[in-house]
Amino acid sequence: MNRASSISVLAAAFISALFLSLLCGLFYNLWNYELEYHSINGPQDGSPSPLAAFYLFVLLLVSLSLILIIHNSFAVSMNARIHQFGIFSSIGATPRQIRTCLLQEAAMLCAIPVLLGSFVGIALTFGAIQAVNIIADGIAGRQEAVFSYHPLVFAAAILASLLTVLISAWLPARRLSRLTPLEAIKNTEEFQLKRRKSSPILTLLFGAEGELSGNALKAQSKALRTATLSLTLSFLGFALMLSFFTLSEISTNHTYFERYQDAWDVMAEIKDTRIEDLSNTKEIHALAGTDSLIYQKAHAFCLIQKDAVSKEVQSLGGLERLAGIDASTEVSGGGVSAEDGIYSIHAPIVILDDSSFAVYCDQIGVPSADNGSIVLNRIWDSMNSNFRYKEYIPFLSEDQASITLQSTEDPALTVTIPVLDFTKEPPVLREEYDNYALVQFVSLSTWKQIQGSIGSAEPYIYIRILSEKGRSLTELNDIETELANVLGHSITFEIENRVHEKLDNTAMLNGYKVVVGAF
Repeated sequence: MNRASSISVLAAAFISALFLSLLCGLFYNLWNYELEYHSINGPQDGSPSPLAAFYLFVLLLVSLSLILIIHNSFAVSMNARIHQFGIFSSIGATPRQIRTCLLQEAAMLCAIPVLLGSFVGIALTFGAIQAVNIIADGIAGRQEAVFSYHPLVFAAAILASLLTVLISAWLPARRLSRLTPLEAIKNTEEFQLKRRKSSPILTLLFGAEGELSGNALKAQSKALRTATLSLTLSFLGFALMLSFFTLSEISTNHTYFERYQDAWDVMAEIKDTRIEDLSNTKEIHALAGTDSLIYQKAHAFCLIQKDAVSKEVQSLGGLERLAGIDASTEVSGGGVSAEDGIYSIHAPIVILDDSSFAVYCDQIGVPSADNGSIVLNRIWDSMNSNFRYKEYIPFLSEDQASITLQSTEDPALTVTIPVLDFTKEPPVLREEYDNYALVQFVSLSTWKQIQGSIGSAEPYIYIRILSEKGRSLTELNDIETELANVLGHSITFEIENRVHEKLDNTAMLNGYKVVVGAF
């Protein structure tokens, strides 16, 4: 193999390994970032992300495109020695031996470039993660991306690179090994025009040179088909990524910004503080032109007799069918279990400060009280609706005067509290509730009475604010500033507003598109 051909092959193998290593590293870090984000922002069901299949498809598409591109480097280097292979064949070398020789030569030649390209790809992945952190440094509420890597990712990148290089070398090696000794010695594989064709348009535009160029293109039509297919795959991969980001943006707008646009304008999250220790609730509720609600979350189980479920649930086969309780183990993956005729149902508790709870009671027409719970009495009718457009039916019969809550930390601890009302309308919050949960809305006064039996609440206080005036970015920024001044510097908190978050989301998606376009 001559020096120019060797350099071409080395460069092709290095670039291929670098690109595949970069893609594997970026995909792994994106996947890891998604897992870390969800672990911070809420429990997950443990199912694999659909992005993993998409990443794998893009990786395969890129590998195929690289094979179509770099196999030409091997073809050029091998075609330069076709006469030598013809001599080998004439003295008894079999096609399999010729292919093996060429592949061994390619493997030895590309081993170092593949390793070097993989390590450079890791370094570029680290640089890309740091660049993203620098660019997105000013985005409120953003979780910083931390570079991570795993030996299996390195192994996957090396494997993908080696397969890409070996398949690229195997394509021309297979063609050359199938030549007869006479064809190889005579080297009849040069580009030839089987039949001369006239090109009147090229002749008219460029004269004789144009006609010669047209005949040369026809003679190399097979090689040009490879370049055309490679470019087609490149544009296909780019179009797929743009489509993915477009669908992601549409989905985010539909499931988040549009869905909750009337549920919040400004949100504050106070860390490591109990709601009973927040001393400036009156100042928060007094912010001019705003409707504010302060709450904290806790968790318990609700113990319900089997005959306490509603007639609607019973007509659909009961919780056993709706929530998927296994009859043999009486355990469900939906937060519902059954034992000895009693259902144990996950019961998230939303603790509202007394002022917010009184406003909520007034909205649903229920007298406020210092002890009692308002039960969100609904369950997803999974038999007659899908997860995108859920329909709800009553969970429990509404003839119960009290409800029993059980601690998630110690099953022996239970408390029974009055039911103030059964409702299907929760407070206006930026919250998503489990499909088969019995959500309890209680006042701070009630929580002080039962927390000894239930346990501690989550270490976050949430402040939801709706603007009663304008909802432009400037007006929401003013509310955000006023709220920050009320909270002061003695506690740790984060504030975000809906319009600014939507603009940040659009900016990040546009940045991703630029990065993908560059690749």
